[in-house]
Amino acid sequence: MTLKAVLFDFDDTIGDREKYARAAYEEALEKISDISGLEKEAVLQACMVYDQQGNTDKNYVSDRIEREFGICLKDCTESHDFNEWWEANLWRFTVVFENAEKTLKAIREKGYLIGIVTNGSAYGQNLKLECSGLKDMFDAVVVSGDFGVHKPDPAIFREAAKRLNVSCEECMFVGDTFSKDILGAGRAGMKPVWIWTHGPRVMKADLPVISDISQITELL
Repeated sequence: MTLKAVLFDFDDTIGDREKYARAAYEEALEKISDISGLEKEAVLQACMVYDQQGNTDKNYVSDRIEREFGICLKDCTESHDFNEWWEANLWRFTVVFENAEKTLKAIREKGYLIGIVTNGSAYGQNLKLECSGLKDMFDAVVVSGDFGVHKPDPAIFREAAKRLNVSCEECMFVGDTFSKDILGAGRAGMKPVWIWTHGPRVMKADLPVISDISQITELL
């Protein structure tokens, strides 16, 4: 079947989440501590490890940092809820990968529709898209917090295809999280493409997934 649309995850696919997550952790740390140098870098590196590319509760991250370093990230907010601070502030640091805009424009010039399917709150994810400066480039944006269903549920992928007025079989989906992006897109009938910017990964060679993409420019 002819490919008509290319859809993307946002965090760690279009948006350079490692950069904006680190910047957010750094601001939170600076609000509550005056450590610097090696000590500060040790805390930040630990934050990024416990964060697991955004797949862990932020109060869990704070609790681990407190046990290891005696620093409570929850203290950066009056509510003592680091999840609440994170949700209110992460979007401010949003940056996209260097060639994201160039790649999206090139895909558009080839005649493909472009969409976003992203997990997260309606508030945070929509603000990230606004902050990225790329929101107007997408023909459809489906945020789980708006739609009420999260990846890997095939329904959210089908909703994106519906908004683009194409079938799932006419869509390619590019994402970094295998258990959410690749599994969900595959179940929905889309062609899944696994992008991983953190180094090589091993997978079965006979799976119908492009496994060695490290940046979206390789789609071109």
